Parts: sequence; structure tokens; C-alpha cells
Amino acid sequence: MWIADKSSASGSWLCQMVEIGGLLEVEEEGRKLASYYGPIDEEFIRELTEWGLKAHDKLMEADDFVHEKSEKLEELGVPFITYKVGHLLWTLKDIPTSIAEAARMCRNFGRKIGRKTTRQCNSDFPHFIVKMYFEDIMKKLKEVDETAKEVMGKKCTWLLGEIEPYTLNAAINDTTACIHSVATFLAKAFEVPTAPERVSGKCRVLGEATEEAKEFCMAWDRATEKLKQIYSEADYKALEGYATDNKVQLRVGSAAGHMTHVDLEKGTVEYYDLDEKVNKIMEKLLEKAGLKCELMNHEVPEGVRCEGKITPEVAKALALATSMDIREFEEPGEWIGEIRKVAPECAGLDPEEREQCIYEKIVKMNS
Repeated sequence: MWIADKSSASGSWLCQMVEIGGLLEVEEEGRKLASYYGPIDEEFIRELTEWGLKAHDKLMEADDFVHEKSEKLEELGVPFITYKVGHLLWTLKDIPTSIAEAARMCRNFGRKIGRKTTRQCNSDFPHFIVKMYFEDIMKKLKEVDETAKEVMGKKCTWLLGEIEPYTLNAAINDTTACIHSVATFLAKAFEVPTAPERVSGKCRVLGEATEEAKEFCMAWDRATEKLKQIYSEADYKALEGYATDNKVQLRVGSAAGHMTHVDLEKGTVEYYDLDEKVNKIMEKLLEKAGLKCELMNHEVPEGVRCEGKITPEVAKALALATSMDIREFEEPGEWIGEIRKVAPECAGLDPEEREQCIYEKIVKMNS
């Protein structure tokens, strides 16, 4: 939970958001549920149901807050913005509870046919009730995406429409991504006098953050500056980091959902990406940085999850994620010149070796 100094007249808007909505707390809990790939047992159903009810309540509270502060939102100059943000929150509020019910139905019907895990609970499930739930969830998420594009300029889901079949994990992940997007949007909309503290070019502190979290974010920021010649312009402009408590959230590219969550207290890194080749390279880079890693999903690429001591080397490895798909696989020939400027000794190597070579070079640089 993000906590600001309530005695200050210009106390953080995110403090108000925690008191009124708590959206980012719900998002964090949802990400934990999305990372579970085991059997759908009673404990998981209970946790998912509790999360769904909590998310519903917090989204309703956020909707009330939006309407209370509609005058401030209208200053953004987007026609009917209060209505649109309210519509986004209103549509989103029922999705978490629908996800919990879909999981419950998968458990009930899946035991008879040997489909017991979260991955096997998906839009292709051979029972019409489960399919009905997934159709409803996907329809509502598409509606949320359409409204998000009007309000925020881009959709908020990451996996919807990208993977088939659409799994329970994907639905939870996309829902939490949308909750994060709307919370971030509202935080920016109410920045005066509540702007997060900027600690470096791309890093901000929301509420309170440990020095360790701030330093990690700044180490990543410095690494991105050393590597910006090998980033696309759109990806570079999208980079941002937020530190809160002992956690850091990084946007590492311009694609919706291209995020990384770092928990320094628990020693975990969650890197999200749909590109299988990039995920495999990031897995190796993060292991070079001293972590123990695994792909989140071996069937459909979703990202990489790691555990271990979070060091500045981890931040440098994450800096290489930006534009890796473009420079190594989509347009490799066009990026050789830029790579040569950053690390001439690495330019002639194969993609995986080249990224490891660049990583080793920036690790040696003073940061």
C-alpha cells in the first residue's frame, strides 16, 4: 500500500487513491493470482473469489471518486471524459468476479474430464457454461479496451486477441493490466499539486519508497540512457519507472502491457512479453545477473519470472529488453550500425550472443 504524508496539504493523490479505491493494491494481488499455473483447488477458488469481490468494490469506489472530481477531469479537454472513465470502471468492475465464477465452473466440470489446471481452464473448454463465461469476459475486456483507447490513447489488455485459446491466467493478467492503466491515468490526471516525486529522468516515487527501490529504478534509467541508440523512438519515449515501498514497476516498451514488476523485498522479477525469442534471451540475461529464472508459460509466451538477489546488474539486464524484438529479429540489418556505436565488439555476433555481449559491456560501465 502506498502511503503519503497526510499532514501535507499537497499530499499525494495516490494516497487518496489508496484510501478511496485501492486499485493498485488490487492489481498487485491479481498479478500473484495470474502467476499461478497449478490445479484449480478450493484454496485458489477462495483467493480468486476474495480478489474478485475486493476488485469490484474498489473499482466502484474509484468510479464514485471520478464523479466527485469530474471538474478536474474535464480540464483534460477530452469530450465526455468523466462519462468515459466512469464507463471504463463500470465495465471493468464485474470482470474479476466473472473470472472467479469461470474458475469455479472449470473446477466443477473439469474434474470429470481431467482438465484441472488454470491453463486448461480456457475459452476452448468443452462445456457451454464455461465457454459462456469466457465469451462474456472477453466481450467486456474488448469493451474496456475500446474505452481505454478513447481515454488513454491505447488499449490496456496485453494477451486478449493475441493467444488462443484464451486462458484463465490471461484473463486475470489482462484485468490487472487494465486496473493498473486506469489507476496510472487517474494519478496523472490529478498531478497538481499531487505529482509523484521525480528522482531521475524516467523514475518517479509514488507515496513512499525505500532508498533501495529508488536506486534500482535509477540504475535502470542510467542503463537506458547508455543504450538509447539501440531503441526505437517510440519505445524510448514510452519508458518510465515507478518506485513505491520496496517495489519498482517499469514500462520497458511502447506495446500495451510491456511491463516489468520488481519486488526487492521478496527478491522477484516478473517480465511480461509475448515474444518467445525475446523471452528466452531475457531469461538468460537475468540469469547472468544472478537470478534463477523460468518462462511463465512454455505453451504460449507470456514472459519470464525470476527469483534471487535484486542488484544493479538486474536493472541493466532489463534495460536490454527495450526494442530487442526489432533490433534482433524484425529489422536486424538496420540496427547493426547503431549497435556498433554502442558496442562495436558485439555487432557481428548472432542475436543471443550479441545481447549477452552488450549486457557484459554495460555491466562493466560505471553506473
